[in-house]
Amino acid sequence: MKGSKEKIPSSISTFYRLYPSRESTRVINKRWGHFAESLLQVVGAGFNPKGEHVGNIDKDFKNGGIFVMDKAEEQLIKCSMKNLKCSTKVKFSHMLAYLMEMGYDLSLAPGDVVSENPGF
Repeated sequence: MKGSKEKIPSSISTFYRLYPSRESTRVINKRWGHFAESLLQVVGAGFNPKGEHVGNIDKDFKNGGIFVMDKAEEQLIKCSMKNLKCSTKVKFSHMLAYLMEMGYDLSLAPGDVVSENPGF
C-alpha cells in the first residue's frame, strides 16, 4: 500500500509504478488501472510430474482431472506434439505448462508480457 502511494516508488518492481493508488499523485494514465486498496495478491503455480495427482492430468474435471475439455479437444491434445515422441501424460503436462504460462501472462500489464514466442 505504501509503495502504491509514493510519489516516486522506491521498489524496483514496476507493479507500483504501473498501478498507483487512487490517492497517489502519480495517477495520470487511467488506462492501466489502479492499485486495489484492498488487494490480496496471491501467486502460485507448480507441478510435480511424479506427484500422486499426475494420473488425473489427462482427464476432464468432471472425471477428476484438471482440464475443462470435450472429447474432441482431448483427442487434439493426444494427436499433437508428434515430433516430441512422448507419452500422452507428457503431452498433457506440456498443456498444463502452457496453461500456467498463459495465466501469468494474462495477469501482467500488456507492456510486461514475457511470452514473445509466436508459437504460443
